[in-house]
Amino acid sequence: MYEYETSTINATDTITVVATRPGAVIAIKLNDAAHVNGEAATWLDGDNEVEITVTYGTTSNVYTIIVTNLEASVQLASLTLGSLTLDPTFAAGVYGYETATTDATNIITAAAVAGATAAITLDGDAHTSGQAATWETGENTVEITVTKDDLSKVYTVIVTKS
Repeated sequence: MYEYETSTINATDTITVVATRPGAVIAIKLNDAAHVNGEAATWLDGDNEVEITVTYGTTSNVYTIIVTNLEASVQLASLTLGSLTLDPTFAAGVYGYETATTDATNIITAAAVAGATAAITLDGDAHTSGQAATWETGENTVEITVTKDDLSKVYTVIVTKS
């Protein structure tokens, strides 16, 4: 048995196994359920067990990979732009939003989960959470980068001012 560990900040990743011997049979299990080689795996929060069995003739090798999903550690806990309605509705695992306004300004508030930080930019310029953002007519791009250690995720909100 061979054992490995890795981590991801993605909600899904593709698991593809290629045997070095032609004719080898590959079986994959993800958290004790059969998984199709080459298809996306949806990770649970925390540890996920990928078990790969490679059989050639009468010989089998089992490889176990523990994939730790760290996505929840680099997420926003909340995001508001004044009273504007985000589309889709805010959810920590959704990274792209749109909204529209006729307001000249709205207060942007973004809070990261515990242990992470959130940095906001408005059209490329640094912006402080809790402060009013001034919108230009047309599309305005708000990016919130959530960082913890060497991991980061970017949330993007397109604000269209008419």
